[in-house]
Amino acid sequence: MACFLAVFGMVLTGGSAVAQLVIDYPRDRGTVVVSFMEVLGEIKDQDPGPSVQVHGDGYVIVRYPRYMKRAGDYALQLSPQEMEGLMCSLIDQKKFWSSTKR
Repeated sequence: MACFLAVFGMVLTGGSAVAQLVIDYPRDRGTVVVSFMEVLGEIKDQDPGPSVQVHGDGYVIVRYPRYMKRAGDYALQLSPQEMEGLMCSLIDQKKFWSSTKR
């Protein structure tokens, strides 16, 4: 089971306090830090629904089942800045959910 830690701290800068967010999680390929799978109940198939796995080092695997037009496995590598942005978005649920609304 993967987990990550979000720590909120205060930093004094020029006499004023500034809030700082520190996110810590395993940064290796062997650890999945974010996982999403859609289960399509209408389709009775051995092949599970589409899924996304993000590993601690930013390696991403996207899987589309064989019955979908984009069937196959796709991979990409997130930069450290992209990983930080993703993790911050997931922690800041209000920001994350409002950005996904269309």
